[in-house]
Amino acid sequence: QLDVLREQSNVLASQSELLEALVDELRRKTTAAPSDHGGGSPLPRRRMKISVDGAPSQGAVSAPVTIIVFSDFPCPHCATMAPVLERVVRTYPNQVRVVFKHCPTPSHARALDAHKTSAAASIQGRFWEMHDFLFAHQDNLATTDLRQHAGMLGLNLEQYDEDILSSE
Repeated sequence: QLDVLREQSNVLASQSELLEALVDELRRKTTAAPSDHGGGSPLPRRRMKISVDGAPSQGAVSAPVTIIVFSDFPCPHCATMAPVLERVVRTYPNQVRVVFKHCPTPSHARALDAHKTSAAASIQGRFWEMHDFLFAHQDNLATTDLRQHAGMLGLNLEQYDEDILSSE
């Protein structure tokens, strides 16, 4: 398990480096003179078709850069990355869009319940508040804790209970 944690730590470090390069590139482009086209980009230009329809997102839908994040609420590495991505969107709201994709992993005991809770919050328009809350309270992801989190965020608990049990 230590090897897995080391590997995850390395992945997180490389993701942070990539995001910093992205921020630097965006900073250069936004401060460059109109006649300066910036030349080549140090970032790899890989394109994959991943549907983001209906997925929670932050930033402008028309942003030229979309970061699709596959994340798991009980994961400490994902929790570390969440504020970095939030800062990037806050700094470049019209240039970067972050799309959240649910990726509950079996190695995290309460992952599926946490993701169902965020999906139920999303139906009530409160995904990002629940997202932040779940990452901030990773030690309290038992079913009763999750329902309490929903109540504390002001969700309609009757609808929440129905949505949690829904196959969607």
